Amino acid sequence: MAYAAESPSKRHSSKQIGIIKILQFTELAWRFAIHMLQRWLLMTIIHSTRVVAGGKDKTWYWSVARGAR
Repeated sequence: MAYAAESPSKRHSSKQIGIIKILQFTELAWRFAIHMLQRWLLMTIIHSTRVVAGGKDKTWYWSVARGAR
């Protein structure tokens, strides 16, 4: 009887732990994806402005890029 009463709570807690682990992994994956996207966007912006912009702007953008890394 005691085991039957304990069982659902144990199952529930392990299920919650599993959900928490999945959420943590998903958050980590999203952070990594967003980080890579931001770097790609930054590099794309720098690459496009490098061609268009003058010398002063170029050095400013590259200093920003080095700072972001």
